[in-house]
Amino acid sequence: LSFHHQCAFPLSPNFDVDLKSDTTEFHVAASWLNSGTTYYWRVQAKSDHEIWGPWSTIQSFTIKQ
Repeated sequence: LSFHHQCAFPLSPNFDVDLKSDTTEFHVAASWLNSGTTYYWRVQAKSDHEIWGPWSTIQSFTIKQ
């Protein structure tokens, strides 16, 4: 998670999460994000053989005020 449109300068290691499951959701407390702010994110999968795949395309979302 980043303020930067190319996902440079990650906000916090709290968002660098290994889900270690087949889940496709990651929930954070509302207090961790600022209203009126646009965030950028991407994901990267790891195979059963511990090999990292490519990064996903960068997506964005904005927290409503």
